[in-house]
Amino acid sequence: MKLVRLNLFICLIGLLSACASTSDLSRLGDSTTAEERRLLVTFTDRSIDRALPANSLDGYRLRGHYGNSGWSEHIAQELAERHHLQFVAQWPVTTLGVSCVVYEVPDSLPVQQAITELQQDSDVSSVQQMHSFQVLGKQVAPTQTYSDP
Repeated sequence: MKLVRLNLFICLIGLLSACASTSDLSRLGDSTTAEERRLLVTFTDRSIDRALPANSLDGYRLRGHYGNSGWSEHIAQELAERHHLQFVAQWPVTTLGVSCVVYEVPDSLPVQQAITELQQDSDVSSVQQMHSFQVLGKQVAPTQTYSDP
């Protein structure tokens, strides 16, 4: 059962990393000391699956494109400026209709103060501190082979 959970977790991480823009997410692991000063913020992304009435190209729009809209990128930058945070990465969660943004809190600002201010911002759906997790698993003996077709 633990192996199934581990595989599901790895698949979830793989899907998230495959769907996200590599240019944005490349900075997520760039600092071991900054992790305690990083926040995950979500806001409702009104550009996800919006209808474009009277658009002659509406029937030809690409479906399934996984990326941030200009509108959501603007909101993410606006939040960073408003709350004096450094933008790290952003990706949409289309199923939930939200945009996820990782910000780094500067050393001059207490993390809890930044969280409180973001929670009071009407544009923000949720905010939480980023946490790192290590996966512990059963070690497989070298004589055993694992094949995943």
